Amino acid sequence: METSVRLHKYILPALWAEYGVLNECNSIVLFSHSLGSMFTIATAAMHAKDESPSYVLSGIIYSGLGDLWQPHIMESFLKMSLDPMGHALNSPKEKDATMFRSNTVHPSILKLTEQLDAPIPLAEIQSLPESWIPSWKAKWAAHVRVPVMYAVAEQEPFFIVSKERLEACTKSFSASPRAGGSFVLGAPHCMELSLWAQGWYARVFGFAIECSLQREWQTASK
Repeated sequence: METSVRLHKYILPALWAEYGVLNECNSIVLFSHSLGSMFTIATAAMHAKDESPSYVLSGIIYSGLGDLWQPHIMESFLKMSLDPMGHALNSPKEKDATMFRSNTVHPSILKLTEQLDAPIPLAEIQSLPESWIPSWKAKWAAHVRVPVMYAVAEQEPFFIVSKERLEACTKSFSASPRAGGSFVLGAPHCMELSLWAQGWYARVFGFAIECSLQREWQTASK
């Protein structure tokens, strides 16, 4: 979780000092997707364990990450020969077929696939089944002490989508004062660029405002 270490020790403190304090913000709410969600959860746990954190965190939001891979995904992974220093880059057609499903994205968005694309570090992919999935609930999620908003797209291609898996992930945040999970019906993996984007972002910013207000109320009540 070196990325989370950098976020917690350097990146978020710098952002907080340069933008948060100067603009009189009362906290940061982290918003992440897919593999990036690992780093958000781990960073929130590090923040909770830090006796004197250099920034204020009031909530986390994530989607596109589950606790059990779909069988065909795991089977494909086991057959892969991964160079931990390498990167993967799918063709635009392959990527669009995975990130979206039929009638879930405006055609204009698909024209931007190559422009928005970036290679995936193979070490990140490898860490998911080898170290993250077996340990994240006890090692990281259980230590998060801020509100959590979690969403699962109905057409998620990588992880098992079920009520049981949703509840298992949500309950993992046992120290959080508020951990809620929900399905986004019909949505594809990449909700942020899909036809569901406006509704999803409305929920995201609404939750972030709630987290900020809760933080303000807690501070005023002391």
